[in-house]
Amino acid sequence: MLPDVVRSLDGRKCFFTDRNNYFVVELPEPFPAGFEYWIFFDVRGVAEPDAVLLFIQSAYAGDTRKSPRSRRGEKVRFKMLVSKALEGRRAKRPP
Repeated sequence: MLPDVVRSLDGRKCFFTDRNNYFVVELPEPFPAGFEYWIFFDVRGVAEPDAVLLFIQSAYAGDTRKSPRSRRGEKVRFKMLVSKALEGRRAKRPP
């Protein structure tokens, strides 16, 4: 599942975490009720023009009762994360 989710990041809403990274949620069919697929990642600029590095830090099934979404509801589009990384900056969490 991970490669398909990564390929679709361009159109996804991502969420800020408390650990200076981001995550997305996938709701796959084969998972039992009450579970989601969480992918935690970071996006960083590199010396090469018009390029960024996407670091997948972890991906696993998580219990929705302990969802990281409930900790912070701030969303950010993946395109914004890439845009900021290309500028050598990080997206800021909304006030």
